[in-house]
Amino acid sequence: MIAWGRKGISDRIDHAMSMAAMLAAELSKEDSIYLWAPPTTGVTVFRPLTMTTDELYQRLSESMFSTCVLEDEKWLRSVAANPLADIDKIISVIQRAI
Repeated sequence: MIAWGRKGISDRIDHAMSMAAMLAAELSKEDSIYLWAPPTTGVTVFRPLTMTTDELYQRLSESMFSTCVLEDEKWLRSVAANPLADIDKIISVIQRAI
């Protein structure tokens, strides 16, 4: 982290937040997806409306998503922590799976 400096760390955080916001914006356009809330920490939480969360999770790439339980319901989450992640590919993977 020291090698990145303050600006480098700030840029990485901004990039992660931008990716999370882009993912949330695209998911909110989908009729078959329910977005928990706009991401404020780089974590985008959503669930499908036309199948179970487990069914969608099985269709998605294992390394891109995880599950969580909020208010007794299972949700999917994407954490925008990898600065090399391709947000367009992530969106495409979800769109193909739903």
